[in-house]
Amino acid sequence: MLKVVQRVINNSKIVEPSVKLDIVKDDSNDNKVLECAKEGKVDYIITNDGHLLKLKEFEGIKIVTPTEFLRILKVN
Repeated sequence: MLKVVQRVINNSKIVEPSVKLDIVKDDSNDNKVLECAKEGKVDYIITNDGHLLKLKEFEGIKIVTPTEFLRILKVN
């Protein structure tokens, strides 16, 4: 497990969003996740948050559960 955590840390980037978003109306704190994902130019948001998962995608960023993401990794 520590190897996985270390790999995540090594491949992470801290970003400061330059744009404020108001996409998720039901839980405005979720907008911070979208802001960071956009700023970081990520391919995926991996979450179990229902509000984010409802979006399915945001500006080309796929929003998936951890289980879905593991399935995607196995295919590739």
